[in-house]
Amino acid sequence: MLAPLLAGVALFLLTLGAHVAAWRAASPYASALVLVAMMFAGPLALLAALFVTGHGLGPWVPRDDVPAVALLHAALAAAYIASYPAARAVSPTLDILHYLGRGPVEGLRSDEITQRYTQEKIVHARIDDLRVYRLLVERGGRIGLTPLAAFIAATFQTFRRVLGLPDGEG
Repeated sequence: MLAPLLAGVALFLLTLGAHVAAWRAASPYASALVLVAMMFAGPLALLAALFVTGHGLGPWVPRDDVPAVALLHAALAAAYIASYPAARAVSPTLDILHYLGRGPVEGLRSDEITQRYTQEKIVHARIDDLRVYRLLVERGGRIGLTPLAAFIAATFQTFRRVLGLPDGEG
């Protein structure tokens, strides 16, 4: 019963290694789609093919345990995919933790932390990300949304209204 667990973790670690190697070589333009394909769709399609054709994973994981391997891999991959944007982006929260962790043992004053951050620095990083994902267009020196970005923004705003959250507050 331990073999499916180990196989699920091993498959996840294998795809994680492939993801890291690919991103170090060249971060793809549509990185979110490539990430989902590498971490989720590809491995699960392989496991489904093994299951449908009556194969297991060698002598260690019989065919009937392949769905358990797929479920564990899917759960680990989904958790990784959900956390990846925070790791990839410059998250002020995570950066403050990192900055404090590298600072003196006694800590830093609040003004020492806040002087490290400017709205301009944070906003420019997000605008650059949106450009990379081709969610922004520039026309006549002005920045606007692509149709996909407008759909995402409207969906997100609708979700916030359903939750009863006002604009610009959390």
